[in-house]
Amino acid sequence: MEANRQSPIENETDSISDHYNAISQIELEGYEIGVRKARNSLYWTGALVFAGEMIAMYAAGAGFNIIILIIALFESGVFIALALFTKKKP
Repeated sequence: MEANRQSPIENETDSISDHYNAISQIELEGYEIGVRKARNSLYWTGALVFAGEMIAMYAAGAGFNIIILIIALFESGVFIALALFTKKKP
């Protein structure tokens, strides 16, 4: 029966590691709000860059140009990809 009992040093080590894990979890929860705001900002930036490029293309009087469309899609795609990347690696 005595073999199943832990020594006081082991109990203290377990409580310290549990406390450290709890603090780490609280810190991660605090970072989630900032990461979510950054992700939303990246989505909005991608959309605004695309809209700005399309407006500039038509405002210049050039009409529809496939090269400008591809460049705008690439530029906004970078921001969207970064936003999606924050879900994997915040």
